Amino acid sequence: MTLVEPFWSWDSRIAQLVSSQKYLSSFIMKRGKCTDALISALELHADSLRLIHFRRVDFSKCTSIGTFKSNCKNLEVLIIHGCKYLSGNVREELIHASFPKLVELDVNGTDFDGTMASWNNCVGKRNEHQELKFY
Repeated sequence: MTLVEPFWSWDSRIAQLVSSQKYLSSFIMKRGKCTDALISALELHADSLRLIHFRRVDFSKCTSIGTFKSNCKNLEVLIIHGCKYLSGNVREELIHASFPKLVELDVNGTDFDGTMASWNNCVGKRNEHQELKFY
């Protein structure tokens, strides 16, 4: 599912649309606003999501990533590129999240206070031939 510059007034509609999907393996949002309602909708697909990509998204209305940080066991690609207004709580939750199948991480242009080394927690136990790509 890809959303490009959705209207900010459609936050609840976007969350409903995401919730209504049967098997969501990828979610891409370019611009727009990430809200707690959207995170809750994505949590419903934690088992099937393999790719999450936020590009230039406003996180000012997102206070937590909830259980999403521990239930997304099949996530392989996480891109939070050029996003703004990530609260300290959301950044902390992401840094301490567990994504055991993660192979690609891009937080370029997003303020994580230089804590890229802390992302090792996201990786979990990995196959020795599997390498995490940082961008």
